[in-house]
Amino acid sequence: MLKTLILLAAGVATTLVGAEVALRALPIPNGGGAAEPSEKWPTRRLIPGNDITMSFGWDMQHVSHGKANADGFSSPFDYKDGASVGAVIGDSYVEGLSTAEDKRLSAELAKTMGQPTDTVYNFGISGTSLPHYLGIANLIGPRYRLKWATVIITDRDFEEGFAAQPGFYHWGKGDGADLVSYTPSKTHDAASNVVRGTALYRYIKLNLKFVPKSLVASGFEGENAGGGHGCPPASLSAQDRHLLGRWTDRMADALHLPAPRVALVFDSNRDRFNRPGTGAGCPTRDLLARQWLAQDAARKGYAVVDAAPVFEKAWSRDHIPFDHWPLDRHWTSYTNKLVAESIADALRQGGRPAGQ
Repeated sequence: MLKTLILLAAGVATTLVGAEVALRALPIPNGGGAAEPSEKWPTRRLIPGNDITMSFGWDMQHVSHGKANADGFSSPFDYKDGASVGAVIGDSYVEGLSTAEDKRLSAELAKTMGQPTDTVYNFGISGTSLPHYLGIANLIGPRYRLKWATVIITDRDFEEGFAAQPGFYHWGKGDGADLVSYTPSKTHDAASNVVRGTALYRYIKLNLKFVPKSLVASGFEGENAGGGHGCPPASLSAQDRHLLGRWTDRMADALHLPAPRVALVFDSNRDRFNRPGTGAGCPTRDLLARQWLAQDAARKGYAVVDAAPVFEKAWSRDHIPFDHWPLDRHWTSYTNKLVAESIADALRQGGRPAGQ
């Protein structure tokens, strides 16, 4: 019996080592780990100087490569304190690891506005939300001489802001200076760094998207996501509206910009393009929050971009998918270009020409 167990363990170990060696030769997602906190950038960011590879699915489709700059953001160039630049703030849609560096939203904005690529700074970090965007604005507003800025707001950006995650800002009490609160970044021990650094771990987590809770998931969690039948009631509380109103009150000031020089972009449900016949989905609290935020921002003079009509017009004209569904829901390079054009137009209408 003992001999059998030893042989079995040896076989498993050999298989794991073989899988690790094989996967290291393939384009497994790599280089996207979190950096240790620093005095200049206490928030979550990439490890400075890392070469980054991204792919999707078990067969590693849509391979892209990039680099983290000296500040830990996905950019091929370093940022200069005091530089006169435009800023793009958001989550993984802005970070853009699933597209080539010269096709990301920040690069497309530079091209659309006729500016050098290194005059548009990318401050996108995966997993962030509305309160984190304001926290980042508070950091970069005094550090750079911003000419304009845009914030990309996507699904669940309001509700995800209530979770206190290391390295991220989250919603605070909303009173005084407590609109957003920060949870300090955590350092990783050597053992966890070794595990996270293996190709096998990265393949299972990022390509196969396996997480332990999937072992006990029922598989019916999203059964009402595609239509209006059986939708649970959704509403915004007075406190929700208070948080959102304070957010728009403070965002432009945090960036040291007038509101018309800040474009807020609201993503749209793309299921009806990927899967014809799919409904708009249930009206969730998060959706109501984003709709309320867009209306409030428009009242306060922000340049507001609703992606829904942009996508509708482009789909009727080109019939080109906006993402790589079902492998990846992030915007494609085609979509980045569409959104960049809409942002430039909104900024022109809100103030002086967007390229100035």
